[in-house]
Parts: sequence; structure tokens; C-alpha cells
Amino acid sequence: MQNLSLSNAASGNFNGADLNHANLSYCNLTGASLIGAILNSATLTNSRLTKASLREAKLQKAKLSNAKLIGADFYDADLEGADCSGTDLKGANFDGASLNGTSLQGTNLSEANFERADLIKADLSGARLIGANFAGANLSYAKLESADLTGADLTGANLSEAFLLGANLSSAVLTDVIRPEGM
Repeated sequence: MQNLSLSNAASGNFNGADLNHANLSYCNLTGASLIGAILNSATLTNSRLTKASLREAKLQKAKLSNAKLIGADFYDADLEGADCSGTDLKGANFDGASLNGTSLQGTNLSEANFERADLIKADLSGARLIGANFAGANLSYAKLESADLTGADLTGANLSEAFLLGANLSSAVLTDVIRPEGM
């Protein structure tokens, strides 16, 4: 296991790097390029990855809790089973990403883009999703309890079997949504 905790690698190039199980806690990776990097089961807790590019990266079961990922790019990335609880992901791009079973509890995802993303069984309880784009996203069986979806775009999203108790859907766009029973 690689231990790179407390490192400063701002704007570094880690494209295609194998960082499986690496400890990157408290690292400064602001603006870093991690395109296609393999970070399965890596620990990135409390790290700074603002504006980092993680396009097509593999982050299965990665630990990203309390990290700063404002404006990060996760286009077509695989975050299945990752722990992103308490993370700041405002304005992040998850277009086409896999977030199945990912924990996003209490996360700031305002203005984030989840177009075409898979969020099956993702836990977004208490998440801030103001103005987020979920057009064509699959949120089936997702937990959205007490999530704030004010002004979110859910056009064509699949919300079948999603848990929405206490969720705020004020001004949300719900055109062509596949809805859970009772919604």
C-alpha cells in the first residue's frame, strides 16, 4: 500500500496511475489530472481535489469522506460503493458515472451534473442537491430522505422505488420522471 498522505501534488499528472489501496489522506491534489487512474479502495479522506480531473477513473469502494472536490470532473468514472459522505462536490461533473451503492450522505452536490449517471441504491440522505442536473439518471432504490432537491432537473430520471421521505422538491423539474408509487 502506498502512503502519500499529507502530500502536495497540486496540478500533478497521475493519468492511468495504479493507486489501488493508496493512502492519500489530507493530500492537496487541486487541479490534478487523474484521468483513468485506478484508485479502488484508496483513502482520500480530507483531501483537496478541487477542479481535479478524474474522468474514467476507477474509485470503487474508495474513501473520500470530508474531501473537497468542488468542480471535480468524474465523467464516466466508477465510484461504485465509495464513501463520499460529508464531501463538498459543488458543481462536480458525474455525467455517465457509476455511483451504485455510493454513500453521499450530507454531501454538498449543489449544481452538480448527474446526467446519464447510475445512482442505483445510492444514499443521498440529507444531501444538498440544489440546482443539480439528474436528466436521464437512474436513481432507482436511492435514498433521498431529507435531501434538498430545490430547482433540480430530474427530466427523464428513474426514481422507481426511491425513498423520498422529507425530500424538498420545490421548483424541481419532474418532466417524464419514472416515479415511485405515491409520488
